[in-house]
Amino acid sequence: MSKIRSVLNSMDRRTLLGKGAALMGGVLAGQVLQSKSVDAQTKPATPVKPARPEDPAPKNNNTWNVTVVGETMAVRPFSQLTDPDFLSIVKLMRESDLTYGHLEMNIASANEVTYAARGSSGGAGYLVADPKIAQDLKWAGVDALSVAQNHSFDWGEKGLLATIRNCNRAGIAVSGTGANLEEAREPTYFEKEKGRVAMVSISSGNSAFEWAGLSKGVVPGRPGVNPIRVKTVYEVDHATAAQLKAAGKNLGVLTDAAAAKKDFNITPGAISGSNGYSGFNFVDGEKFSITTENHPGDVAGNLKSIDEAKSMANFVIVAQHMSISEAKRGDSPVKAAVDFARKAIDAGADIFVGHGWHTFLGIEIYKEKPIIYGVGNFFWQSEFIPRVPADEYESYGYDLNQLTSYNPSIGDLHPAGSEDWAWSAVYQFKFENKKISQIVLHPVEMGFDFSGDKPKRNREVGSGAHPYLDGSPRIAHGASAQKILERAQKICALRGTKLEIADGIGTIRIA
Repeated sequence: MSKIRSVLNSMDRRTLLGKGAALMGGVLAGQVLQSKSVDAQTKPATPVKPARPEDPAPKNNNTWNVTVVGETMAVRPFSQLTDPDFLSIVKLMRESDLTYGHLEMNIASANEVTYAARGSSGGAGYLVADPKIAQDLKWAGVDALSVAQNHSFDWGEKGLLATIRNCNRAGIAVSGTGANLEEAREPTYFEKEKGRVAMVSISSGNSAFEWAGLSKGVVPGRPGVNPIRVKTVYEVDHATAAQLKAAGKNLGVLTDAAAAKKDFNITPGAISGSNGYSGFNFVDGEKFSITTENHPGDVAGNLKSIDEAKSMANFVIVAQHMSISEAKRGDSPVKAAVDFARKAIDAGADIFVGHGWHTFLGIEIYKEKPIIYGVGNFFWQSEFIPRVPADEYESYGYDLNQLTSYNPSIGDLHPAGSEDWAWSAVYQFKFENKKISQIVLHPVEMGFDFSGDKPKRNREVGSGAHPYLDGSPRIAHGASAQKILERAQKICALRGTKLEIADGIGTIRIA
């Protein structure tokens, strides 16, 4: 012991610490080895895989909850809103497996566009919103927007391409327009948790310069919309046909050979080009009627895209914007729309969504799939667009020499529309095994109270001579919701579909 003390006393502090550490390390190492030796004797040689919870049941990719909202003409940002009746709409949109809407305008900043592409034609040929709107639509839960419509070319090629770019930047899939017809017509694909979704979007009723075109050799394709061109046929009785033909001959615009045919036209150049599907014809017949016919080549090309989409996606949306009517717009879609909608379902669409008249046109169940012929509006705020071209003032009869004294608050520079434009629904579709099983309609108003005998505005902006309708959606309640749903019920009945109303919502149950 005395020898040990003498050795320790002869060591300096650093040496002592080092030796102590070595001694302690040896002790610990011995303990670890001893422990491992014990473990080797008590544990099996091959480790046992720890127990794990049961694997969750595989997801059924053929069962989808899909939300559809209407035509969006949104100009004012809305992600700042805290109104419960607005946020309840957002909740419905966000909680779905998939939410689709239709964009009825361009999305572009001021430095992305130059001049409006349309001339003096009225009808608000300048619909555009700031890219913030695309971001807010994504915030609200929108996954996909169809962008083929009669305002796609309001700001020309630049506006059309900026719309695609800004929606994609916000994370929203779009279809129906492109740098050429091949791009505009092809399906757009995007991924959701339930699987891959495809969307094909079409527009009917556009001017010829708005149609996307194919490339040919050194001639590039034309930017524009994916069209289904439509010919309107006016059948008149024999006596009227004879009078029209006589007038055409007397005006020198109808030859004897042309007058000998059942179909004729006395308007020079009215149906030139596109195989006669860019205008109208008269038909010498037995009665008076108006009908519409789709361009067969356009139909075939789009059915081919739908077939591709069916083959390469779990769920297929087909959307068509139809701004053509057979005489006055009413509660029934044109024949051309019905014809193509059913063909789209036959080709593989899971849902067909129509729009263009800014009002509800009913829901048809065709071969266990839903067709909505007209969804109505979702946002109606075109009056708030700040940049209005001179052509629009001229369209409404204003003196162009006084342009510097005019501004958008002048009041009547915007698309015509009545209270019928200010109601629709948030539509929820439940698909089971690729078949529709239930549809729920949550009634929506955009600034009108429909509870009385006559609808009244209840949300306005501004205090000038021309008060502006707020135009953003809210869930309707009480008597107002009941009136909206009763109107939808009557229109659905025209399509052979029964809509039940209870507790402020409408339900279509499919047996």
